[in-house]
Amino acid sequence: MSDAEPRPVEVPVGYVVGRWRVTGYLGSGSWGSVYTGEAVDVAGVPPGEPAQVALKFLPPSVGTPGRRALLAQVVERERRFSERIDHPALVRTIAVRTADGGVVDGATVLVMERAKGNIRQQLDGNPVPDATRILAQVCSALAYMHEASWIHGDVKAGNVLLMADGSARLADFGVTAELDGTHAYAPRMGSFDYLPPEWWSERVGAEGVALRPTADIWAFGILAHQMLTGGRHPFAGASAHARAMNVQTYARTGEGLFIDERIAEPWRALIKDCLTPDHAGRAAFPTRGIAERIDALMEAGGQAGQPARRRRRLPAPLRVPTIRIALAALLTAAVAVAVMGATLALWPGSHPKTPGAEPTPTPATATVHGELRPDAAVPAQYRDVIRHAAHACPAPEITPALVAGVLKAESGFDPDFSDPATESYGIAGWTPRVFTAWSSPSADYMNPTDAIMAAGQYLCWLDEEFTKRHLPGDLAALAVAGYDTGSKSVVSAGGIPAKAASFTKAVLDYAREFGG
Repeated sequence: MSDAEPRPVEVPVGYVVGRWRVTGYLGSGSWGSVYTGEAVDVAGVPPGEPAQVALKFLPPSVGTPGRRALLAQVVERERRFSERIDHPALVRTIAVRTADGGVVDGATVLVMERAKGNIRQQLDGNPVPDATRILAQVCSALAYMHEASWIHGDVKAGNVLLMADGSARLADFGVTAELDGTHAYAPRMGSFDYLPPEWWSERVGAEGVALRPTADIWAFGILAHQMLTGGRHPFAGASAHARAMNVQTYARTGEGLFIDERIAEPWRALIKDCLTPDHAGRAAFPTRGIAERIDALMEAGGQAGQPARRRRRLPAPLRVPTIRIALAALLTAAVAVAVMGATLALWPGSHPKTPGAEPTPTPATATVHGELRPDAAVPAQYRDVIRHAAHACPAPEITPALVAGVLKAESGFDPDFSDPATESYGIAGWTPRVFTAWSSPSADYMNPTDAIMAAGQYLCWLDEEFTKRHLPGDLAALAVAGYDTGSKSVVSAGGIPAKAASFTKAVLDYAREFGG
C-alpha cells in the first residue's frame, strides 16, 4: 500500500504514545495501520527491549453498529492474546497502550518488535529461501498456541514476518480465539485463500463461527505449498473466490488438489495431510506432530523442492469498468485469464436505471436485523441457499436479507427472468460472461442455486474491496451499488454513483422489509 492510499488510522509523524514516537508508515490492513516507532528516550530503554519498534494502531469503534461490534472484538482479542502468550516465533508485543489526545484519541496501540518484511513479499515464483526453517518456526508457534488452547485463525503468508536476523514470527492476532472444549468462536473473518472447506458451511451463532485447530492446520498446508513453490496455490482459480469454490468441490469429491511436482515427496505427503478435506480426518495430524515431522525432515537433509525456472512476468489483466462495452472489445481481450481478471471489475447485468440526482439510500445495517423473518415475502424454496450464500461471507453487512433484497430488485425472484437488452438473466440478473468469474465451470446462471451462491460471493468481494479502500459510507449500500454498476464506478464516485441510487435504495428497502 502506498502512502497515497487511505489508512484505517492516520497518525502524524512525531505523535507520541507512551515511551515511543511515530517515525514513519509501514502499512495497513482492513482494521489497523502499522507505523515505525522509536523510543523517545533511547538511553532509557530497559535492557532487553528494542529502541526501534512497530506501532500497530487499532481505531476506536466507529461506523455502523455491526462494524463497531466486530472491530471491538478484533481489538479485544488481539489485546488479550498479546498480553498472555509468549513464544520465540510469535511476534512479541512489548506493551499495549491507549492513545491519549490528538486525531487518534482512544485508539488501541500495540507496541511490537519490528520486522523487515513478510513472506508474501517473498513469493516471486521461486521457493522462499530457508523455507523449511521458516515453516518449522511457524509450525512450532502454532503447536505452542494449540497446546495452550488458542487458535490463530488467520495463518497466511502476509502474517509471517521476517526479522532482521532471519528468524520468522507469526503475527496478527485479531481473529485469534481461546478454545472452549474442542471449539473456539470468532467473528466470521479470514482470508479466502486459506480457509478450510468446513468454514463455508459453519453456522453463525451468537458468539460467531466455530473455529478449530484444524483450520490452522489447513492454512499451514496452503502456506507451505506457497513457500515451497514461490507462491503457487494448490487449488486452481483466477481469484481467491474461484479457488475457494474448488476447495469446496475437493471436500465433496476428493478432486481438485494439485500439489506441485517440484516439491520433494516427504513434503508433498505432509502438505496433503494438512489438506485432508474433512476436519475430523485432519485432526489426526496435530501441529505438534507436524512440527516433529518437519524437524525430522530437516535433520535428514535434502531439499524440499527444486527452484522454478524464472518465467517472463505477464502483464496484469485489464480491468473493465462496466459490462456495457462493445463486443469487439471483448473479443480483443478474449484470452481466458484476461477475461477472468477483467470480470472482477464488472457488475452482473441489471435492469437499466435512470441517472439523475436521487436521494442517498438509507444505510441498511442500522435497521436491518439481517436474518430472514419467517413471514418475509421470500419464496421458501430459495431461503436456504440465500442464507448459505450470505453466511459464507465473513463481512457482517452481507446478510440473508440483503441478498434477498438484491434478488427481489433484480428479478422479483423469477428464476426464468430474461432481459436481452441489458443481458440480464435468471433470478440474480447475471450477465453470462460475468457469471463465469464467480462460479464453477459447470454452474448455470439460470439455475437459482448457482446464481444465488455466485451473487453472494460477488457481494462479499465488493464488501472486501471497498473495506480495503476505506471508502466512506455504509458498506452494505456500497456493495449493492457495486453489484449494479461495478466496483470501479463506486470507487471513482467515492461512494454511491447517481445511476445506482435508485437500485440501491430499492434493495435496502427490501432488505429492511425481509429482515424486520
